[in-house]
Amino acid sequence: MQEEQHRFFSDGLELSGKFFLPDTDPDGARPRALVVPCSGFTGLMDFHPARFARVLSEHGLVCFGFDYRGFGDSEGTRGRVILEEQVRDIQHAVAYAATDERVDPTRIFLLGWGMAAGLVLAAGRHLPGVRGLLCLNGFYSGRRLYQSHRTADQMRDLYAEIRLERRERAMTGRARWVDPFSFYMLDEASVGYVDGVLRTTPGYEDGRFSFELADSLLNWEPDVYASGYRLPLLIAHGTENQLHPIEEAWRLYVEYGGPRELYLLDGVGHTEWMLDDNAVFLGLGAKIEEWIGDRLGEEPALGYVPAKVTTPGRVSQSGREPR
Repeated sequence: MQEEQHRFFSDGLELSGKFFLPDTDPDGARPRALVVPCSGFTGLMDFHPARFARVLSEHGLVCFGFDYRGFGDSEGTRGRVILEEQVRDIQHAVAYAATDERVDPTRIFLLGWGMAAGLVLAAGRHLPGVRGLLCLNGFYSGRRLYQSHRTADQMRDLYAEIRLERRERAMTGRARWVDPFSFYMLDEASVGYVDGVLRTTPGYEDGRFSFELADSLLNWEPDVYASGYRLPLLIAHGTENQLHPIEEAWRLYVEYGGPRELYLLDGVGHTEWMLDDNAVFLGLGAKIEEWIGDRLGEEPALGYVPAKVTTPGRVSQSGREPR
């Protein structure tokens, strides 16, 4: 695999990006399908996006990774994460990468890992050329994520803290800076991975984050878009994932409006197995390559159809069962 540094803009901020190119035909004698692997929370393009690229480039796919605003070499306030802004970073990354002559702009796939699974679900609705979505070990409602790690009393306390912090920002313009894992709570296995792998990696964003993320998470509901999609979707999820419960994957599978497949990763959690030589990771890579290959042989699907607005209080007479 060959790597090629790039710079592009998102909302006026210059972001750091990188093409990951197959060793065979890196100059693009023919345009190739593009995969945009998007990192989860605190991740960088040289972590999981590059890891997926190392597998997919072996099968002739071009990948384009990037660092969200405020991360890596990208411009933006360090430690300020607003999920809606990261959606826009994904959309601008796709718009930029699709202009490259080595890329077929009609065959683009969005891959989201962890938090980014919901990001690509929100980002892909109106992007031309997108042929499929891949949502891996994700969650699709910040409210449900909070509830999965808290009692009812703890949820009330969190709501109160978010409301007070929001009022303080409105009155003073200042945000509070905290350890993000005080509210985006890690399970034991993820703590081990963060402490043993991520924190020891140069460039890892290890520090204090704006409490604005807690507010953004509370309002984060990308699954509201699921029923409007007609694009093919691959969902992959660890059966023992204690950080993002497997119920999230099943819920997305049921609610999604297009062709979908659920690929269960038996016996593993969220991220402790995300290593280049791990058998589960290699199996997932092979599944992704096979799934994308099958989609490339199909006619492009209609992308996104916004849900119809119905009159409040009336029951649909369509006679169709829920998916």
